[in-house]
Amino acid sequence: MQGKMIKPRLVLRTHQFQRMMRARGCETASAQAALLGVTVSTVTRVCSGHVQPSGAFVARACDVLDVGLAELFEVVPASVGSVA
Repeated sequence: MQGKMIKPRLVLRTHQFQRMMRARGCETASAQAALLGVTVSTVTRVCSGHVQPSGAFVARACDVLDVGLAELFEVVPASVGSVA
């Protein structure tokens, strides 16, 4: 079997994001989406890890929550996975 290179990716630190959003009165995905200027679907997919956040999402989240990138996001390093 050949290995397939999996690129590094950026993932949301969901617990940190939710804690910070709640502190700003944004309890629901709908309220979070409104604050970030994105769809509810985008918030739920990024929070669940189903999609990598866009640059615009990352920038807006950091700006709105007044935090640095590393406080909200984690870089998952590249790895080699097996191809089924």
